[in-house]
Amino acid sequence: MKVLIQLDQAGTYRDNLWDAPVIRSKGDVYAVTPAYAAHLIKQQIAHLYTDENQQVVFDA
Repeated sequence: MKVLIQLDQAGTYRDNLWDAPVIRSKGDVYAVTPAYAAHLIKQQIAHLYTDENQQVVFDA
């Protein structure tokens, strides 16, 4: 399971150590593991992406 996050800062990101780094722009939405989402949110680099009903969006 992955969750969708929206980036608050541009930069180079990778969900797992074995993944290739990917350059992302501010405002990009992409799926990451819950642990990486928590890390980015704690560092104030991203926030959870929510739908029009303010529900967190999950990616299977």
